[in-house]
Amino acid sequence: MSKKNIPVLLLILFLFTCLIGVMSPSTAWAGEKKRIGIVDFENASQVSDRALGRGVCDTLVNELVKNKSYLVIEREQLAQMMREKKLGLDGFSTGPAQYVKFDGLDYLVVGKIVEAGAEQVNLFGLATQTQVKVVLSVRMIDANSGNILWAEQADGTVSLGSLNDNSGRPIFAQGQSNSAFSEAARKAVIKVVDKINQVNPLEGFVVQISGKKVYIDLGREHGVQPGQSYIIFREGKLIIHPVTGRVLGAEKFDIATIKITSVENDMAIGEVQGSALGIQASDKVRKK
Repeated sequence: MSKKNIPVLLLILFLFTCLIGVMSPSTAWAGEKKRIGIVDFENASQVSDRALGRGVCDTLVNELVKNKSYLVIEREQLAQMMREKKLGLDGFSTGPAQYVKFDGLDYLVVGKIVEAGAEQVNLFGLATQTQVKVVLSVRMIDANSGNILWAEQADGTVSLGSLNDNSGRPIFAQGQSNSAFSEAARKAVIKVVDKINQVNPLEGFVVQISGKKVYIDLGREHGVQPGQSYIIFREGKLIIHPVTGRVLGAEKFDIATIKITSVENDMAIGEVQGSALGIQASDKVRKK
């Protein structure tokens, strides 16, 4: 073999090795995040405030970005996808007659505000209290197949003081009405986020172990709170579809359970419940 050909062969071998690495199922699986789009919620309630639907969407986006399992698509990027499919954001929550596939998305969340109002509640005949309630009707859709993964209603309620007009209707202080509806909507959104997270649960990593103390890379901004329990687990072999070759997931082996004792913004400390033997940095964690 000519010495001149050796560098060329080495280059070909290097490129082939890189290509194999890129095509490896384990590489494709590692660190995979699901891409999710949130369509502005239609306001079909008695409260004629278009900003309320936009506010629900913004709150939902803010809560979902805390989940490392999702990549939330920007509103303008999603709007561009909708324009390309000749679908309007307004009214999309009712669903198109025939589903249109969205490339580059895994999930779509669509919905509407079906109820938003205030009513007087009598507290055992001693006093009255104003309760502001917001009800959301939400669907989570597989963006590739159009299948509805779940469809539910979620509500949020806020209690205020007892000021009424002569007819018994509640009177709000300046700005109090908007803030009350926003807070009630936020409480409803939190319930929606919990449901979305069940489809693609939040997972983190063990970053350090010290005796029975385990440090994880999930913190306050991810919804971690003292007293919660998390399972430490390790992934094994990939689960590959025998016909399509698609990576469906990976084997999971539970190692230990920790109880969160301290939480910071982007990390938390947990105490192992039982033996800490076998726990390693880079093991994964999920909420129990």
